[in-house]
Amino acid sequence: SGRMNPGGYFDWSPDGSKIAFVSQEKPGTDDWPSQRIHILDLSSRSVRPLTSGLDLADDCKPKTPDYAGRSAWKAGESAELQPMFSPDGKSLAFLVSDAPPRWSYSRRVFVTSLVGKRCKALVETPDLQPTLVGWSSDGKHLLATEANGTTSRILALPVDRRPPLFLGSETIMVRGARSNASR
Repeated sequence: SGRMNPGGYFDWSPDGSKIAFVSQEKPGTDDWPSQRIHILDLSSRSVRPLTSGLDLADDCKPKTPDYAGRSAWKAGESAELQPMFSPDGKSLAFLVSDAPPRWSYSRRVFVTSLVGKRCKALVETPDLQPTLVGWSSDGKHLLATEANGTTSRILALPVDRRPPLFLGSETIMVRGARSNASR
């Protein structure tokens, strides 16, 4: 039908010229596996799928074996969610499910350049269930929350693919974290 149904996630570019958003084929609860990220350019009023024209060669293939025998991101076959523009607006971070997506799916963090359209998978998080919180003000780390044993903690995910770092005390449960990239 060509109609987009909101998937619940969106982010404004820092300069206010674009909106990254998630849509899915139908509004039903069971249609979440069809979630795709789109970019709305407000000046031209054009909408394009994020994966349109991306170089998905080696940069988007994980450097570790596939988790649980399932394959890594396949454009059009994995759910894409939680888009977040970098502080300079030149990159977009997002989460990708395994392929095919399942209710208890694993998630990976990907970052794509919106200028050169290069994409890379960041190092896997320990539980493969990150929820993005935001970017560091310098754009070198993504902040995420994830279960860690019996608590939920904040992780800093280096964009240069170094291993993630847990922040704060391991005895404190973190829920509903928000970031302020200007600090």
